Amino acid sequence: MRFVLLLIVLLIILPKDTSAQLSYKFNLESGLLINTIESFNSESTSIYKLFGSVKYKIIQKKSESSIALKIRPELFDNNFNAMKYGAQGNYIYYSKEIIWKSILSYQLFNYSFTDYSSNYSSFTLIGGAEFNIAKTTPAQIFLGYSYQNLNISNTIKSDYLYLDSKIRNTISNYFSFSYGLFIENFSTENRLNNNKNTSTTKGWYYGPQITINYLKNFLLNLDYKFLILSSTNLSRTSFEHRINAYSGIKLNKQISLFLLIDFYFRRTKLRNTGYSSNLLLPTKNENHIYVKANYKLLKHFSIYLKTGYLREELLSENKKLDGMNVLLGVELKN
Repeated sequence: MRFVLLLIVLLIILPKDTSAQLSYKFNLESGLLINTIESFNSESTSIYKLFGSVKYKIIQKKSESSIALKIRPELFDNNFNAMKYGAQGNYIYYSKEIIWKSILSYQLFNYSFTDYSSNYSSFTLIGGAEFNIAKTTPAQIFLGYSYQNLNISNTIKSDYLYLDSKIRNTISNYFSFSYGLFIENFSTENRLNNNKNTSTTKGWYYGPQITINYLKNFLLNLDYKFLILSSTNLSRTSFEHRINAYSGIKLNKQISLFLLIDFYFRRTKLRNTGYSSNLLLPTKNENHIYVKANYKLLKHFSIYLKTGYLREELLSENKKLDGMNVLLGVELKN
């Protein structure tokens, strides 16, 4: 209620050359997850998910700013549930030749079992700029810092510093691609509860990245990173793939099909340190590959069916959500 009142006040006091937008999105999903929680001896479980988000955006002559709040409760019928929160603020400033951008975000995930609980939190700060290195060749450079904290039977804390750089080439009005370099330095500390002994892992991710954007007969947004992973606790250099893709096609005015991929995978061989299971935190604790069929009933209301693979980590040292799932959902958004 206080958040709504604050938005009303902001709308009243906005300067004349300023416009504001309030957007919302709510999803309710129910379905089945097969081969669910590793080590729980459960072959399938029912899922119930609720997702709600509200975004407030202010647009001025030379700048844009926004704040978004998210909440996501998830219930399972095998005495397991999760509550997930998120908040993000964005700021963009348009100068004569440079676009300055900054992002501040926070996530908190709480996992609960009948006799066990764990939580994962992350804080991220990103700042950078977009500019032209030639008349028709845009480029971008971003610096970021991220802090992650995982509380289970032990406490794991990680710090990340990274550089994200790209150059974009526009082939046509509907096709462009970007390429660049991604470099990340990390440090992870693993401390057993009630124990002052700690184990520390330090290392680097570095490698090329490519982004493809296409919009004509169908939509395709693809971001791929191929990264070399070197660390003090790896017996050999390893590789990691990070894929984020969104593709869609409109069959008619009401029916659309989508492919959604947000996934990473890597193979590592750790040295024998006593904490090897969690010396390297997962790059993403939520990974999924979905195919989604959407039917638009009304202007702001849709129903959909989606199926695919889900892998969610950081539940505990020896548990993770992992399996194929089918979900039926409804969506309300403006």
